[in-house]
Amino acid sequence: MVGFYAVGLSIANMALQVPIQLTGSLLPYYSERRHESGGGKLSADVIAGVTRSLSYITLPMSIGLAAISQELVLSVFGEPFRAAGPMVALLALAAPGAAFMQTLSLYLLSQDRAKERLWIGLFAAFAMVAGCLALVPVLGGEGAALTRIFVFVAMCVAAIKLLSFGRAFNSLYLSLVKVALASCACGLAAMGVLSLQGGAVGLVTAIVAGAVVYIPALRLFRAVPSEDAGMMRLYADRLPGRFRRLGLAIVQFIAPHAERTDIPAPAADAAPGDAAPVGAGREAALPVVFAGTIGHFLPEDSGVQKKDVAILLLSPWGY
Repeated sequence: MVGFYAVGLSIANMALQVPIQLTGSLLPYYSERRHESGGGKLSADVIAGVTRSLSYITLPMSIGLAAISQELVLSVFGEPFRAAGPMVALLALAAPGAAFMQTLSLYLLSQDRAKERLWIGLFAAFAMVAGCLALVPVLGGEGAALTRIFVFVAMCVAAIKLLSFGRAFNSLYLSLVKVALASCACGLAAMGVLSLQGGAVGLVTAIVAGAVVYIPALRLFRAVPSEDAGMMRLYADRLPGRFRRLGLAIVQFIAPHAERTDIPAPAADAAPGDAAPVGAGREAALPVVFAGTIGHFLPEDSGVQKKDVAILLLSPWGY
């Protein structure tokens, strides 16, 4: 059983690789936004925008991986590991909760609230141990996977309670439900293909079918709000050559009602000596400044202490 769970965890972690890479710059982003807001609390729209952006990738990857998990295990590890298929599916479904918790954790750290994040981690550790002791003897590896899902959901709920955003997240929840429905359509398409064709050919075809179905499903459920579609159109407009036209066509198809979001260009007649706008950019490579117990990439005020340090950011994936 331990071997099956290890195989399942190694495959399910593929759904976390992209979110982990994308959230790597969130701490300096949150710190910069906090600096722009005068050092106070950020609005719920900041976290909501980041979470929606991650959900467009994390949800279809996790649900799609759960849909093809059985065939993927058989193709990679062979028939002896068939029992690991359900574990892969459940562990893949834990990825969205882990990614959401990562965004909330980095927000808490940027607000100098590392102590609250520590208490959430301790609660999660005890809950994980208790859940595994209760479910593993009954359900085996699937019980451990279910415990992982429940613990990440509980961590997200606890973090949201600490942030005290209340009803400000209601629109975010609705958007996540719509994206989840579109992702379920992606998973169903993949399962349908695998029911007709197995093996490596079936896996590749299922992945392509899921991606093709996911795009119209986003439009069907109106899952992409206008502000997100505007940013998508802006980024698609910067793609090279034919990819630019393809990207713009996809964004226009997904959200035809969206308005373009433009980033204002610098004034042409600006004097050479004018101060450049403050941003993370190259400032992130300068010595970190410390206010309280949290290091910021940009100074909160002129009186904070600067230090040359090495910072190790530890992801909370190890529960």
